[in-house]
Amino acid sequence: MSAPYRLLLVDDHPIIRRGWRQIFDSEPDLEVCAEASDSTEALDAVATARPDLALIDLSLQGTSGIDLTKLLRREYPDLKIVIISMYGEHLYRERSIGAGADEYLSKDRPHELLLDTVRRILKGHRPTENSDARGGSRGTAAHPVLSSLTDREFEILLLLGQGFEPRHIAERLSLSVNTIESYRQRLKSKLKLESASELSRFAIDWYRTQT
Repeated sequence: MSAPYRLLLVDDHPIIRRGWRQIFDSEPDLEVCAEASDSTEALDAVATARPDLALIDLSLQGTSGIDLTKLLRREYPDLKIVIISMYGEHLYRERSIGAGADEYLSKDRPHELLLDTVRRILKGHRPTENSDARGGSRGTAAHPVLSSLTDREFEILLLLGQGFEPRHIAERLSLSVNTIESYRQRLKSKLKLESASELSRFAIDWYRTQT
């Protein structure tokens, strides 16, 4: 029997990583070789453990899962990458694939789909696209200008849509409040909105259409 595929788990919640480990380590062809809670640990783990695939949570402290994916893709072009998140595929699949991920899955998917996706990618096959990944009139399709937002701008818009205040967004992303305010100014300009309250209303109304 060939050696099992080696997986790296990247999530800042130990309980989530433990759940993933239980799923993968119960499979004879898969094993977790390393875990990481942030991008720094993830880069170190890839260098030392040499996994075949990294399973990365989108919402990490500081550097996001998408930014980490870009870093890993430049340094380790053969590494397989799956981004996983609380957000639906219609919101982040396209951006994740564009960043270099092999696939993006929502955390509410059954673990059987996660296992199937990981195996397909490890064997060099593209996963079967599900209907939620296409998005229809949701995601950026209903507001084409959202496609022009950078990954960080899009992330901040999502957090505003969930009702987070700038200081809380700054803490979550390990950025200064002034930096978040600069991003809000850019969002207002791109979305042609006049005030912070208009931006908040837009973000909240838009986010409600996505859930």
